Amino acid sequence: RMAREANGQLVPVLLEFLSRCEPSSSEQYLALLVLNNLCIPKENKRLVAIDHRGAFVLSRLLCQYPNIPLICIILVNLTFCDALLRKQLVDDLHRQVQLVEALLYVLKVSTSSKKHPFNRSDSANNQNKLIEPRERLEELLHHERLSQQYDTDADANKTN
Repeated sequence: RMAREANGQLVPVLLEFLSRCEPSSSEQYLALLVLNNLCIPKENKRLVAIDHRGAFVLSRLLCQYPNIPLICIILVNLTFCDALLRKQLVDDLHRQVQLVEALLYVLKVSTSSKKHPFNRSDSANNQNKLIEPRERLEELLHHERLSQQYDTDADANKTN
């Protein structure tokens, strides 16, 4: 009910605030906690995820801040126990959300090689820009290919 009161502005205001918050700040954490609580009731899931484009915004925030697990938890809570919503978020109709790419990106970042750690190439100009999860994933996969090639070349040089 709270998500629909105040002319339904709570969720849009929270999402807009999150895109401007300082990473890992107490303000960001508090806003994420409120949003997480709003995502638990089944009647709010579609409202947050699709109507207010919460899944779109959160998937980009997750790629921008992969070290903030609460974002991932919110995305999981949005899709938990709602197979139709989950399907809609990953099918062609809502492909712009890029939920799968965002989750894969975070998984790959969290398991990236210690030998060749992946450092995102965020410039100061892009700090506040929500970059597409597909772009983040492609950048990471490119880094992994280069690292593998470097290791292969290094191994070849050792045997010579």
